[in-house]
Amino acid sequence: MADPHVTPPTRFPIAARWVVLSVGGALVAAAVVIALIAPRPSVTPGDPRQSSSASPTPSDAASAAPTSTPSADPAIPDPAPSAGAPVPIGTPTDLLPAVTAGVTSVESVQGTAEGPGEVAGPAIRFVVTVTNNSASTLSLRTAVVNVDYGADRTPAAELSSPGGSPFPEEVPAGSSATGTFVYTVPIEERADVRITVDYSVDVPPLVFAGPVPS
Repeated sequence: MADPHVTPPTRFPIAARWVVLSVGGALVAAAVVIALIAPRPSVTPGDPRQSSSASPTPSDAASAAPTSTPSADPAIPDPAPSAGAPVPIGTPTDLLPAVTAGVTSVESVQGTAEGPGEVAGPAIRFVVTVTNNSASTLSLRTAVVNVDYGADRTPAAELSSPGGSPFPEEVPAGSSATGTFVYTVPIEERADVRITVDYSVDVPPLVFAGPVPS
């Protein structure tokens, strides 16, 4: 049996509830339409709003890049030492510590052509003597002899005959070795001849200068 003192709950009529729902749905639909047609903010290229982390500009990238010092040029070998002052032909001269070299004989010969590219003609034949007074064997594998003549230092051409012979490969300690060389030199140019003994790239060449037999 119902308590006469209890007030029954208020009930909305069914029609009123449909009105409330209809109004709510209309408001939601209006909000969606406004969101769709509302103008969006324009985004220009490079705008930081495009992403959470903006791309660096070229200047920023350049400043951020680690700086490096250009590597040094490859080591350039030192130039070969220049020859000392010429000494008279026939005067032995120090080539290395305890080692001397000198032109010990010069004579006039008629050069003959035997090897490829050789041209016969008036020539000089001379002997270069290397004396090894050191305590070690001396290598002559890199030793080279050259000749030039005249004020213009014209290079003379080497011949193998008559009687040319190169240095031996080595000179034992306490011994001497010789090489015999033939170069074409015109008779009229023999008042000023230079004979150069070039031992190696790191030793100054020896230059023997003066007149030679006609």
